[in-house]
Amino acid sequence: MQAYRLYPSDKVLLNLALSEVKSARYVDGLVHLRLYEARAHVQPGHPKYPIVHEYMARAALHTGRIVVDAPMGAEVLVDGVSVGRMPVDPQDVSPGTHAVEAAGQRQEVVVRVESSVSAHFLPAFLPTVATPPRPAPSTERTEWKTADTSAAAPPLPPAPNTAVRDVVRWTTSGVAVAGFGVWIGFVIDADSRARSIDAFRTGHPGACANMQSAACTTTQSMSQGYDTSVAVSEVALVVGGLATAAAVASWTLWPKSESVQVSPSVGSRSATVEVHGRF
Repeated sequence: MQAYRLYPSDKVLLNLALSEVKSARYVDGLVHLRLYEARAHVQPGHPKYPIVHEYMARAALHTGRIVVDAPMGAEVLVDGVSVGRMPVDPQDVSPGTHAVEAAGQRQEVVVRVESSVSAHFLPAFLPTVATPPRPAPSTERTEWKTADTSAAAPPLPPAPNTAVRDVVRWTTSGVAVAGFGVWIGFVIDADSRARSIDAFRTGHPGACANMQSAACTTTQSMSQGYDTSVAVSEVALVVGGLATAAAVASWTLWPKSESVQVSPSVGSRSATVEVHGRF
C-alpha cells in the first residue's frame, strides 16, 4: 500500500490488489481490483481482463456486500468509518455482523459470503402539516320562556366558519417549521463539506496546479457540493422567515368572527376606511 501511495500507477495498483487476495486480505483486494478495473477500463478483450476477474471471483468467495438505501446526500458509515454520501456504491465487507449508519439511524446487518444485504433508512426529517378537524356544530338548544307560550324559540345564530383561517394558520406554521428544519440540516451539511474540503486541500497541496488532475477534479466537485448546500440553506432560511411572519399574522391578526365590517368613505378632500368587529 505504501508503494502505491508513493507511486500511484495502475500497474502498482494491480500488483497491490493481487497480493492482497493472495494474502487472504479479500476485502481490500476486491476494493482495489474494482478500482483498477474502473481506472484501466478493463473490458472483455483487455489483456488484464482474465486475471482481474479470476481474482475477483476468488475474493468474492470470502466476502459479501452491503447495499445502502438512504436519503440523497446522507453520510453513510460502515462499522464507524465514513464511505461517502448518498448515493454510494455497494460496500464489499467480510462475512459477519456489521453496523451501518445513515440519516441519524443505525442498523446491524448480518452478511454471508457471496450474498448481498440491504440496509434501508428513512429520511431523518419528514415535515407534515396537520389540519385540525372542524368543530362539530353545537347540538345544544335554548329554551325561551315568554308570556306567550305558543311563540316559537328564535333560531340559533350560525356557527362561524373557521376552516379557511385554520388551514392558513397550520399551513404557514408547518412551512415555517419545515423551512427552518431544512435550513439547519443544510447548514450542518455545508459545515461538514467545508471541513472535508480543508482536509483534502491540506493533504493535496497544489492540487489544482494542473486543472486536469484527479485531485483538482475532486476539489472542484467538493466545492460545488458546498456551494449547493449553502444556496439551499439560504433559500430555506428565507422561506422559513416568510412563513413564520405569515403564521404569526394569521394567529394574532386574523378576525375572531365573521362579523367584521369594512366601510370605506370618500369625501371631497379625504378618504377613510372604518373597520368594525372583534379581533
